[in-house]
Amino acid sequence: MNDYYDEHDDFDDEPITAYCVSCRQKVDIEEPEPVWTRKGLPATRGHCPICGTTVFRMGRTPLHDDKERPAAVQVGTQGKRNAPKLPQNTVYVAYAVADTALAEKLANDLQKVGVAVWLHEHEPDGVKWAGGVHPALKQCARMLVLLSP
Repeated sequence: MNDYYDEHDDFDDEPITAYCVSCRQKVDIEEPEPVWTRKGLPATRGHCPICGTTVFRMGRTPLHDDKERPAAVQVGTQGKRNAPKLPQNTVYVAYAVADTALAEKLANDLQKVGVAVWLHEHEPDGVKWAGGVHPALKQCARMLVLLSP
């Protein structure tokens, strides 16, 4: 009986649907890609085949099966409702794994002179954030990219 279901398992080829707020209807997502929210929850992002706007659907899909779930991101301290989560003018430091020691030294030096720093976290390959970039980058005022030969 299991062999029958294994041979006729067509559920993997079913299109992923989402609601398009522009068209006001459910549509099959074009170019679906698995993404993750800042809390580490799975979602799928793609385009509406009718109007071309971005559509978004929360929840795990077969596209997430070969992806590793990232840890939830806590950007800063949680305070008052309207208070910023990171200190004002925080610098996001992006660097390659090979430059970790230099990036940490640079971050320590910046903090000694009073500059708030967020060190780029290296994610597992293929992690895509729902907002397009790492959640901390959206809240930082500046970005410092450390490049080495």
